Amino acid sequence: ISYYANSVDADAGQNPLPLNYNATLGSNTIWVRIENNTSPINDGCSAIGSFVLTVSSVPTVSNIPDYEICDDATQDGFEDFDLAGFLPTIAAQAGDPVDVDYTIHESQADADMNMGAIDTTVPYTNTMSPQVLYVRLQNINDIDCYGTAPFNLVVLGAPTLGTVANIEVCDDAPLDGSSDFTLSDQDATVANGSTGTVTYHATQADAESGAAALPNIYTVSGTETIYARFVNDAGCSGTTSFDITVQAAPAIGNAPDLTNICDGSVDLNQNLFELSVQDTAVLNGLNPADYTISYYTTDTDAQNGSNALPLSYTVPFQSGVTTDLLFARLENNTTGCFNTSQFTIIFERCEIVFPEGFSPNNDGINDTFSIPGLAEQYNNFTLQIFNRNGSVVY
Repeated sequence: ISYYANSVDADAGQNPLPLNYNATLGSNTIWVRIENNTSPINDGCSAIGSFVLTVSSVPTVSNIPDYEICDDATQDGFEDFDLAGFLPTIAAQAGDPVDVDYTIHESQADADMNMGAIDTTVPYTNTMSPQVLYVRLQNINDIDCYGTAPFNLVVLGAPTLGTVANIEVCDDAPLDGSSDFTLSDQDATVANGSTGTVTYHATQADAESGAAALPNIYTVSGTETIYARFVNDAGCSGTTSFDITVQAAPAIGNAPDLTNICDGSVDLNQNLFELSVQDTAVLNGLNPADYTISYYTTDTDAQNGSNALPLSYTVPFQSGVTTDLLFARLENNTTGCFNTSQFTIIFERCEIVFPEGFSPNNDGINDTFSIPGLAEQYNNFTLQIFNRNGSVVY
């Protein structure tokens, strides 16, 4: 008996195949020749025939990536896995071989014996994380040709988000009870050292679904709760929240014009203003125990709360200057929020007091003659002094 690659060689009895023959993958037609060489008669009679030799491949796969799912809000480490949806990933890793069926098993023994295959038509709930499962790749042309490989089911925990402190700010100009915030200023706190994407939302439901993200520059009125959503590089998300409150500015009153003081205590070379008389108007009915009032010469100083004036405010007399502006600042002692208003100060000429006489006899009483404020209030004046007899002496 001898074997040949084709009928011609078999008929001629030439080019026989080796008995240890390496057949190619797939179907191979082999021709066989049977020849009568029985002693003592060798009549050369022979017959030929053929059969098909089929070589089936053993499907293999390795380095199957982990099948990862993010844990849900329960954070219990258990999730439902769509194993049927993961089979294309396994097939691609195996090189997408043809004529291969896939089954998944909970143990290596079950995979080898083709027993206890997991029903992939329904979700599979892991029993631990990570959990090892085994895939069996079965050549459908030969039951003896199969391969197995492990892969992991992994439930990823939600990211640990940072705690964003509640934000309180004072209403700014225009005083409308609202203020603009740059929400991304809180990104680093929310991410808590992890890399990923932060978005902000008006409701918890939107934050959990990732819907209706707020604009980065966001206007807040009164108090609003902002919900932050963080998605890490693995695709897992978590949420947190914080409040933004816009504190109202105090309702400051408009103080009336204020005129300088003219009395016997006033140096006529200066204009004196007692600013505290404006406090009641500035408070506008608010409790003085809850607020601090201060006064300034410029709006910038009033806004910054710097260079506050003393309550007894004096201004050197300036010829030709009749009015000026001062600015009041009313600040809430609890919130630190403030408001400002302005009022006019009016410079009036105080009455000039002329001495009735003087006696330069060095007795320390009326030895000199002076008229306080005369030169400052009247820059063009003529002064004449008469003696008791009515004669001009100066």
